[in-house]
Amino acid sequence: MADKTTAQAPDTATAVAVSLLDQLRAKPVVREKFDDQTPWLPQTAGEGLEGYLVRIGQFHDDSYSEKVLTTWTVEDDHGTKWSVIPFHKMLRGEMAKSRANVGDRVAILYDGEEPSETDPTISFKLYRVISQRPRRN
Repeated sequence: MADKTTAQAPDTATAVAVSLLDQLRAKPVVREKFDDQTPWLPQTAGEGLEGYLVRIGQFHDDSYSEKVLTTWTVEDDHGTKWSVIPFHKMLRGEMAKSRANVGDRVAILYDGEEPSETDPTISFKLYRVISQRPRRN
């Protein structure tokens, strides 16, 4: 597989060989930092979070089968920024189904746990997610 791509500078007709991999190798690895955010960790059915999606990021953790989780930063109406890291499979799926973008209003509701229909020793954490695009004038 080729390591180079050819690009043409807008002001010249000369093609320039640019290695995108070399550009990536030259940049330091950046890990998401959540210092300015409060983790959203619902404990009781009925707990929810509503606000504006201000950031979509990534969380890296080798202890999960999915090495990279898509995270949200949601700013509530009081100005608190909440980090939403979808450790539970249902939350990951609901976030993806919502197709929310930065700037959308989002709401996440934790509905508690429910035992598996096939194995009552296993329970699932239940979530619902909805998003609304901003109105355009």
